[in-house]
Amino acid sequence: MKPTMICKLLISTAVFHFAHGITLSCVPDVPENHSNISCTCTNTTKNGIEWRRNSQIVTRCSGTKDNCFPPSLKHKSSVSSDEFYLEVSPYSYKDCATYSCKDISTAEEVFATTSIADFDKRSITTEEPGANTDGQIMVNTGCVFPTSNITVTWYKIENGTEEDFTAIQSSERSNCSRTCNTETDEKVESGFTHTEYTGSDYVEVVYKVTVTHNLYIDEVFTWTSSKYRLKAGTTTPPTSTTTSPPPPAASSTTPPSTTTKSPDKKTTVIIIVASVVGGVAIVVLSIIACIKLRKNTNTKKKEGIRGWPKN
Repeated sequence: MKPTMICKLLISTAVFHFAHGITLSCVPDVPENHSNISCTCTNTTKNGIEWRRNSQIVTRCSGTKDNCFPPSLKHKSSVSSDEFYLEVSPYSYKDCATYSCKDISTAEEVFATTSIADFDKRSITTEEPGANTDGQIMVNTGCVFPTSNITVTWYKIENGTEEDFTAIQSSERSNCSRTCNTETDEKVESGFTHTEYTGSDYVEVVYKVTVTHNLYIDEVFTWTSSKYRLKAGTTTPPTSTTTSPPPPAASSTTPPSTTTKSPDKKTTVIIIVASVVGGVAIVVLSIIACIKLRKNTNTKKKEGIRGWPKN
């Protein structure tokens, strides 16, 4: 018996759009609250553009003149050759948005989503019971954004030597009222309960805390407490507790996984042909699967070979 061949042809088409000669960038990447942000749209087609904020037109600019209309005190626009500029000043929470630059003639559009950074070490407060007294030792921030950028580090200083004491602290977050791209600014509270030791085998210590925001490298808050007594050799206060702070909300950028079941006993040949027509890339995937069924005429017993069906 001659081998039998079964062939299948599967064709799939995908369409992708590419912007022709138009780009958009905004600096700084994460502007501070009450600062400025400047966006630059480069359009080599020399066409005019529209500046948009969350899909709403902010202003429309000619491709040949420094002429943008309507003018705006909040959104300042200008044109230079094939570059269009948009400055948002002063920039605040309500200015967090998706800005876009759209070619008036071709309708090509590019986007940039902005965020914000907010941290003021002058708003941080501390509390303690007072020297040689039981009670809570705390640090409280004002409203900051994003709280995922905040780091609170505690130290115990004994005989001039600093020891990381962060593991004993508990942290909590509470919402404020301002939002940026659906996230809310928050206050961070961190601290622990000190129990004063009254025995004779004590050591004198002071506690130190630092609060940092990784987008404000020059603003580090540092505070040192009054003197307290711990039992010699103590590494953590007897009544301290640790509570993990709730993690900040995060959106996943990982696309859902796709599982392709491999056909059994098939030889698969994948041919990818790509062509670009008018800024649209068309990808044609041709999958040819051929199955060859063979019969072993020399086998006396009717058994399958490595899982192949019996004949």
